[in-house]
Amino acid sequence: MSRFPASLRPALLTGALLLAIAGPTSANDAPAARTLIVMDGSGSMWGQIDGRPKLEIARETVAQVLGKLPPDQTLGLIAYGHRRKGDCKDIELMVPPAPGTSGQVLKAVNEMRFLGMTPLSDAVRQAAEALRHSEQAATVVLVTDGLETCAADPCAVATELEKSGVNFTAHVIGFGLTEDEGSKVACLAENTGGRYLQATDGDSLAAALNQVVTQPVPPTPPKAPAEATLDAPDSAPMGSRVQVRWTGPKDELDVIAVVVMIDGQPTVHDFGYAKDGNPLTLIMPGETGDYVLQYRHRDETVIATRPIKATAAQATLSAPDSAAAGSTVVITWTGPDVELDNIQIAEAGSDTYVSYTYLGDTREVELTMPDAPGDYELRYQFRDRETIATRPIRVVAGKP
Repeated sequence: MSRFPASLRPALLTGALLLAIAGPTSANDAPAARTLIVMDGSGSMWGQIDGRPKLEIARETVAQVLGKLPPDQTLGLIAYGHRRKGDCKDIELMVPPAPGTSGQVLKAVNEMRFLGMTPLSDAVRQAAEALRHSEQAATVVLVTDGLETCAADPCAVATELEKSGVNFTAHVIGFGLTEDEGSKVACLAENTGGRYLQATDGDSLAAALNQVVTQPVPPTPPKAPAEATLDAPDSAPMGSRVQVRWTGPKDELDVIAVVVMIDGQPTVHDFGYAKDGNPLTLIMPGETGDYVLQYRHRDETVIATRPIKATAAQATLSAPDSAAAGSTVVITWTGPDVELDNIQIAEAGSDTYVSYTYLGDTREVELTMPDAPGDYELRYQFRDRETIATRPIRVVAGKP
């Protein structure tokens, strides 16, 4: 079963006509087809193609499709957005699935108003549930002119229905959609083994419907799941740079990431694109603890993980035991050397500092001593928020 990246998932479908049709695999050995129409009653169906409202074209197309079905066809109708404005719960099973109901369905479609929202995801789910009680397969043919308006993810719903064990296939026809809009709809078909077709007018809409309604279409074979591996140390100091070797698809947007849990949710701390190198260098989180490395296929599906522990950071400071007030002292250091790391001078035991300098490209920095003699200490500040190394230094008047 194919999966699409998050950028292609967000929503579907306003101004949509759904025809749930189970097509026979052969004329001799397959059971009679079952049909459930889920009709969009939202206001976008008043939009025009070639000077005609899309709702008129859709009604004519429904009539053509119903005219080709067997008289004993099991048929029903679900509508949404046809009774109230601004109501994402406006979904109604207008004609329960039953044999010989084509006339009732067509009458109901012709009497529908088009004024509401587009709760497409819930409508698809209810269509599948309405057909669940039969052992026969159900296929959805979706004709859509736009995107979901009720903050739901129809692509995820398609994946959910496919995994639920319901023999459910969706074919999608983009009715007046741009190529970019169509790419956002195609996952509904791909995730259930169906096909995506595009229609720009009434003739091409009829032709597309004929391909998926009157002719049996073999389902798309599922793609083999992508695989990956990660190789890295079991632990590394917090804030340090760690090298991660990997194997994997190396598709566009594939990333290797260090993941932390924030408020119970996995959150990417640092990442690199697989295409940019192997190994990739990532920065460990700034706190000790257990973390996870992930290979994120197309930055969406996690296909490999590896635990990694952040240990306490290590640092050292080397400087004279004493220095003259106001003099410049050279300090040699080792440490994580990440963004905002700096070396401070402060009065011994105080919560504040006198002055500081950020780390540079060399292992030495210069720091000016305070003007007042006394006992001070040098501090290595990790990310400018945690002291991970100190060294005492005495400031004396005149020469040390």
